[in-house]
Parts: sequence; C-alpha cells; structure tokens
Amino acid sequence: MQFCDLPQLPGRKPFGGQILSHDFVEAALMSRENWEVWFAYDLEGSYEEAPQSMIENAQRERRWCQGNLQHGLVLFAKGLRGASRLHLILGIFGYLAGPLWLAFLLTFNWIFWFQKFTGLSDITVQAFNPYLANWSGTAHALLVFVICMVVIMLPKFLALIDLANDWPRRREFGGLSNATAGVVCETIFSTLHAPLLMLWHTRFVVTNFLGMTVGWTAQKRAAEGTTWLYALQRHWGHTLIGFAWGIFMWQLEPDLFWWFTPLLAGMIFSVPLSVLTSRRSLGARARKLGLFLTPEEIK
Repeated sequence: MQFCDLPQLPGRKPFGGQILSHDFVEAALMSRENWEVWFAYDLEGSYEEAPQSMIENAQRERRWCQGNLQHGLVLFAKGLRGASRLHLILGIFGYLAGPLWLAFLLTFNWIFWFQKFTGLSDITVQAFNPYLANWSGTAHALLVFVICMVVIMLPKFLALIDLANDWPRRREFGGLSNATAGVVCETIFSTLHAPLLMLWHTRFVVTNFLGMTVGWTAQKRAAEGTTWLYALQRHWGHTLIGFAWGIFMWQLEPDLFWWFTPLLAGMIFSVPLSVLTSRRSLGARARKLGLFLTPEEIK
C-alpha cells in the first residue's frame, strides 16, 4: 500500500487526474521499490468474467484506452525499470495501433487512387534484400501478408502443438479436435472483430486528444444479450463505412477489393455479429458441441 499507491496525474482530464488503467502502473511502482512482481497465471476459484457483448466490451475498452494513454505521463517517472517502461509503451501502442492501421489503409487507398487517375508513374527502389530484387510489387505485398499471418497465427499453432503433447490438459480443453475447431472459429471471429476495434480505438484516441473524458463505470456482465435495435444504434456507422468503402474499392480496382473483403465484412456484418455473439443460447450450443471449453467447465 505504501509503494503502489496510484498518483494523481497533473493537468486536466482526460490525461490528468485519476489513472483509469492501473495494474501495470502499480506493478511498475512496486518494481521500482525492489518488490518482485509476477503475473498470476494460476489463479483458481473466483475470477472476473468478460463483458457480455462486443458493445459492452468496447465501453470497457474506452476506459482502458484513456487509462493507457495516461501512461504516457507515467513513462517519465523517476526510477522505473526498463521492463516497466516497455510494458507501458506496449499498452499505449495497443490503442494507437488502431488509428495507425486506419491511417495506413487510407493512405494506401489515396495513393492507389492518385496513381490510377493522374497517371503518376511507379518509382523504382532497390530491394532491401538482393534475393527480392526481381520480385513484383504483388509478390512483395504477399510476403508482407505471410509475415503478418505467421506473427498472428504462430502462437495459436504452438499452443495446439503443446496441447497435443499433453493428454490430461487435452481432455480439459475438450479434446484436440474440439480445441482446434475452437481456434478456427475464434480466428474467424477475431478477423471480423478487428476492423470494428480499429474504428472504435480510432474514435477513442481522437476524442481523448480532443479533451473528452470518461469515468470509471461498470459494464453489464449478465448474459442478457444485445437487441437488434440497440446493435443497429451502435453499429450503423460501421455498416455505412463498410458499404461506402467497399463501393469505392470496387470502382477503384476489383482485384484489390477482394483483398479488403475480410476488413469490409467485419464492418458490413457488424450488427448481426454483435447480436449473435451476445446470445446465451449460442454459447450453450457451443459448449454442448465442445467448443471454446476451459478446464473450469470440464471439471
């Protein structure tokens, strides 16, 4: 209590005042005073459930976004260890990644449009690797895509490999086939959910820099489900952006449009995705099929 008491940050909200994302700050302050800090990876019994729906989760993300951006002031506190500063930086960029990703996509679209309709010629640059010197632009883009997919998917593959070599734990997760099916379904959901998080995080970051703040409010944790009307009220902007962006991409370059379909699908189908993933009946059905099981549900 003496060493991890959270400070009141200087200045006005949203960056000043009470810290809204606290655990890493407390860990950093305790590490500064030579306390040993561990991730509690093996807690049993009671634990916090996630919010019941995508919308409720976004409301919690809004508070976390403001709290993590506040860590920019904590970074310069005296005596913090390097690992603590790294954790804080990663937390900050966890929310800056959304607007940076959106800015990259919009810049790419604008450059492609500008080149196509103004006759701007390609600029030849030397490849960073001599083995890639004769590769086309499409081949380079595919290489970047493969690298990104390896970074995203490799932890999941390694987890399944580790599970396959541990029979008792395999049973606790519903068996290897069910765990694999769960990974595939989760990957599809994450692919559709990612562009929505991108838009949400962009709005959160922009509103923070405009001086808009949020308080520390609780989210609904009961499995009540999201109604179609409420989902439409919260996602109509995402749907409109998805349709408008898709029409623009199709008119710009049909071949390029298909590369953007995972991104656009998440936006266009945001309303049914939000409603269906909040349904308790579908969760019960998935559990009956052995999908997304955890050891607590098996025992």
